[in-house]
Amino acid sequence: YDVYVIPATGGTPRQLTYHSINEYPQDWSPYGSKILFYSQRGTDGWQLYTIDVKTQVVKTMTSDTEFIRYASFSPDGKSIAYDRCGAIATWWRPLYKGSANYDIFTKNLETGKLTRVTDYEGQDLWPMYSGDGSKVFYSSDRLTPGVPNIIVSPAGGGKPSLVTKHSSEGVRWPSISRDGSTIVYVLNGDLYTVKSTGGASTKVSILA
Repeated sequence: YDVYVIPATGGTPRQLTYHSINEYPQDWSPYGSKILFYSQRGTDGWQLYTIDVKTQVVKTMTSDTEFIRYASFSPDGKSIAYDRCGAIATWWRPLYKGSANYDIFTKNLETGKLTRVTDYEGQDLWPMYSGDGSKVFYSSDRLTPGVPNIIVSPAGGGKPSLVTKHSSEGVRWPSISRDGSTIVYVLNGDLYTVKSTGGASTKVSILA
């Protein structure tokens, strides 16, 4: 896989990355000048990179001994939130618990400071910043054992709280709107939306 961009209105795709290893886009920078992606370029494990959409210059964002995957920019573009995990960790094992689990960290891109947001022995997946950058949303079964839901924690670490309250199927692949007001996610093969402040979820009707 390589990274491509295409006009939101449709049109011709433009290839940005040319590499023999797979590369997975994660997020746009707030002003649309760069794309955050993860890859195994020149390393033994997955790490984060950015590519400038105009110049195609690639910059390394992380150099960790563990694998780094799912990531997002903060609203001001000064930090990133990401998942750090062991080599055997996979998103399709949402109830895994152990030393290879996914935990969420943030990195200040100006100072390089790392902050651990979660310390749960299970899977904390797909971090997303709140609209003001003070919180991080993610999927986890920490507060609803056996059923991953969307949880929110302070970006500096602290007590988590529930956003969704599903009791059977788990939440997967959440994505937050740019203004931080709404989260969309996959549940049992369907799309749902929920306000980032919580409340009832709404199933998205798709006609095909």
